[in-house]
Amino acid sequence: MSMDDRIRRLPLTKLIALCFTIFTCVLIVLDVTSLCPLTERSADLLKWLGSTIIVGYFSKSAYEHKVNSDSGRRIDQ
Repeated sequence: MSMDDRIRRLPLTKLIALCFTIFTCVLIVLDVTSLCPLTERSADLLKWLGSTIIVGYFSKSAYEHKVNSDSGRRIDQ
């Protein structure tokens, strides 16, 4: 198995979604405690990135579920 195949098989979407969630939580805590208030631009960036990452994660999960269930039907038939 080549290095490209091993990288392709890594479950990176869960890792990216988890890292972004932790990053967002840290920023919210810093903003609430007034240690580092968020600017308007930072808040807009978080909104855009967050929605893009979450929509991409759930879209990929739904697609993988469909592909796996379709391939399971073909095997059974």
